[in-house]
Amino acid sequence: MSGGIKLVKFPAGETIFFEGERTYCFYIVKEGHVEIVKENELKETKTLAVLGDGQSFGEFAMINSHPRSATAIAKTDVVLVKISDGAYKAMLQEVPTWVQSLLDTLVERVKIANEIIFTKDPCEKAEDSQERYMASQFNVEGARSIEVEKDFAKIPDLIPEQVEKHKKAS
Repeated sequence: MSGGIKLVKFPAGETIFFEGERTYCFYIVKEGHVEIVKENELKETKTLAVLGDGQSFGEFAMINSHPRSATAIAKTDVVLVKISDGAYKAMLQEVPTWVQSLLDTLVERVKIANEIIFTKDPCEKAEDSQERYMASQFNVEGARSIEVEKDFAKIPDLIPEQVEKHKKAS
């Protein structure tokens, strides 16, 4: 494996990363189980997911460079594939800018949904979260916005080419 991608091991019960931490890597479970937990306003810990072989976690921090939105704990002894920020960015160079923008939007929506689920007053939180989400959609960096528009503008040009390839294959 390259320097940006390596195998790491955690014993059962060990915390892989904490909610609020500013670490930028993500993991794929090779062996074992990882529990993803979040603390609510009453300081109660709730399980969001238990992940097994082949599933990834920690990608939110990689996608949007925000602090960790949940805590990851090794539920059993685990072997993980750790993908660094540098390796992730190298992979992203192969992806159009609009895909990154789409990922940013999806991450924000899931984080807001988790906040609403874990709050003691979901209606109030939903309203606040909706306002924050809308603000985030219009607070896009100018350069990214321009790149997204350029990428979307290419899509109609690609469609006839794909149709022709499909016709020839049939």
